[in-house]
Amino acid sequence: MFAPKYHFESFIDTYELRFMQTRDAQAIADFYAKNLHLIQKWEPKRHKSITEKSHWKRKIKIALDLQDKEEAFSFVLVKEKQVFAVIHLFAITRGSFDAGRISYALDADVQGQGLMHKALADILSFTFTQLKLHQVLAAYMPSNTKSEATLKRLNFKDIGLAPKYLEINGNWEDHMLTQLLNPFN
Repeated sequence: MFAPKYHFESFIDTYELRFMQTRDAQAIADFYAKNLHLIQKWEPKRHKSITEKSHWKRKIKIALDLQDKEEAFSFVLVKEKQVFAVIHLFAITRGSFDAGRISYALDADVQGQGLMHKALADILSFTFTQLKLHQVLAAYMPSNTKSEATLKRLNFKDIGLAPKYLEINGNWEDHMLTQLLNPFN
């Protein structure tokens, strides 16, 4: 049985930001069904099952196992049982690298309201104060100006352009690699 080592819960306006839970499976499936047209511009090709509750039941079980091992943490931004954002802190590596990577997706209807900035700020605070990681890495496609602006507002620094870094929607795309160092170190 999953026994949480960490507690995380935050409120942003009327939204609740918290760890992903099994009960979120249908709401996450609905989030992807609604926003797939937008998300697929920035993410790897996804199987159509990403919009199915059964897919997310399996994924959440895996996410909770990874969280228990402190290898990844998955978060949702929720209001009235509807998911408006999915955020993953993943590929956590301890030792001399001491880092994690972050990825995120936001509902099209709430973009431009500062919600992702606030959610990421809270998650980064958790990452640096509770997990005590040295750094968080993020990558964005240069054409994704919204993601670029969000990361820069959070003080992520560009560390280099990686040509053909990730396969996005069937094409190998360049990505700007960014880094945020723990301000408490």
